[in-house]
Amino acid sequence: MSVSLDPTGMALDESQAWSAVAARDVSFDGRFVFGVATTGVYCRPGCPARSPRRENVRFFELPADAEHAGFRACMRCHPNGGNPQLDVVAAACCYLQEHAERRVPLVELGRAVGMSPTHLQRTFKRVTGATPREYAASKRSVRLRATLRDSESARAVFDAGFRSTSSAYAASDVYLGMTPARYARAGEGVTIRYALAETTGGQLLAAVTERGVCSIALGDSSERLEERLRAEFHRATCSRDEALSRRVRGVLERPTADRRELSEASPDLWADELCWRVWRVLSSEVGSTFL
Repeated sequence: MSVSLDPTGMALDESQAWSAVAARDVSFDGRFVFGVATTGVYCRPGCPARSPRRENVRFFELPADAEHAGFRACMRCHPNGGNPQLDVVAAACCYLQEHAERRVPLVELGRAVGMSPTHLQRTFKRVTGATPREYAASKRSVRLRATLRDSESARAVFDAGFRSTSSAYAASDVYLGMTPARYARAGEGVTIRYALAETTGGQLLAAVTERGVCSIALGDSSERLEERLRAEFHRATCSRDEALSRRVRGVLERPTADRRELSEASPDLWADELCWRVWRVLSSEVGSTFL
């Protein structure tokens, strides 16, 4: 019986589910719950209570399914009280943003949110689509954009949290799609092609140059997203590209792990996951025929 989805979108079978329960693996919390026939209680996989016998366990995709089958929620792990993994990842994101001026070691981050580095790395990537290090780098790029508009390139690099101008330039293709100097000049001399696509949370705009992805944004209106892009890169040549739009729609339609709870519990994390998914694919394909 399939009860949930693993991070790759493959069906999670009962043997995998039982292995998670036996190991009290908190990284599986939120992906399924299990009921114990002898107690009438259902729990998260990572529940610290005494492990049940395998023959007494039933698996359910959602807490509501377990309750419909007659089980009541565990008072220790509160399986119907939201997904604690989302709280941990949200706290990790806040910590990384609060310390964006420096590189935060995974051990430090795990200590700050109360999760082991290994579990945090796996959980963070499953929820957001990025590792903590990648997430922090992307947020530094946001700071770099803001400071480049108001100061000289060299100063902006350090204000954004990069250790040197060389490290900022090495990351510029990945996170700016152009050099910091060109970005500071509003994309002067750069050709930008962009795509628009509809998502469950609104419109998404993705823009690329020959060097990388220069913008991914979500908004209520495609017109406003286009206006923001042209204002940010008012010295660049910007044009909408239908081939790129088809590629972005294909990425958005690709099956992924269930994100319903993510979108309901944390819209910001949902938006980050969605944008990161598109960014990752387009970044790997820069220079291909759709550009």
